[in-house]
Amino acid sequence: MSAKTLTGKKYMQIQIRAKNFDITPAIEEYVQKKIEDVSKFIGHKSKDAMVEVRLARTTTHHKEGEIFEVDADIRHIGFECDADAEANDLYSAIDQIKDELIHQVESHKEKRVSLVRQGGAQLKAMIKGLKFWK
Repeated sequence: MSAKTLTGKKYMQIQIRAKNFDITPAIEEYVQKKIEDVSKFIGHKSKDAMVEVRLARTTTHHKEGEIFEVDADIRHIGFECDADAEANDLYSAIDQIKDELIHQVESHKEKRVSLVRQGGAQLKAMIKGLKFWK
């Protein structure tokens, strides 16, 4: 199993591990590019995020079927998500992972904003109910 640790343009920690094949510079660059796309959705604090990407060739005896598996975990302050995908092509599996991670990050952000808005609405209703001023 080979492993490399990269630091992205936004200082996001990216760790890539491969099983049953070697990581080429092209694969390394492609993974870094796709994960950096996810960091745009995390926001300005993406430098605190740690991403671990595991690439694996599930079988070595045939060339048909879903033979590449990709797992990714993001660990950020107060937030963790993971995704996995299998595909015939390594690059398409990486694309699927990127889409799933973006979906999870956006979902988490929407939930957080929704809770803040609900709390603000409750506070406003409480202030209106007290009628301190006339």
